[in-house]
Amino acid sequence: MARSSPAEAVFFYTDDSRFNGLLSEPGKLKATGATSAIELNFTTSDNHPAALVIADFWRKKKLASVWQEHGIRIAVDLNISPRYLPLAFVGVPIGWKAYANRAYAADLGALDQAHVMACNHARTDKILYFVYGNQEAAALCQARGWIHIPFIHHGVNNGTPTT
Repeated sequence: MARSSPAEAVFFYTDDSRFNGLLSEPGKLKATGATSAIELNFTTSDNHPAALVIADFWRKKKLASVWQEHGIRIAVDLNISPRYLPLAFVGVPIGWKAYANRAYAADLGALDQAHVMACNHARTDKILYFVYGNQEAAALCQARGWIHIPFIHHGVNNGTPTT
């Protein structure tokens, strides 16, 4: 994989089909020079069958653990259907303090709900909460003290970020 510069932090709010490269070769992320990443964000909806959601959660948690073994810091992905949001915390140690979410203009309240759950799991309100989104999300993040990640378009190549 060719890169023009190393990636410091990587997030995966993209189409699920783009995860195949990382799922088959987890070391690709380390090769980018990334030091931090948000878990893969598999698509969920309230209508998705639970068995499929659980399988995707297992794959994202397994991949995150491999990345951690390679020294990459992980933020737990909370961009999940409300029905399945409690599953985001399965396997995450109590006290974990790094979480991420994607903002949707039609449902900014979901960010607050996920933040409360993350603080409860961390047993503190002093967490890192990254929110990927537009200017509307930026204003909310500033008001709440969250970290805003603006929309960017570096692209993704078969599950591996590119610049």
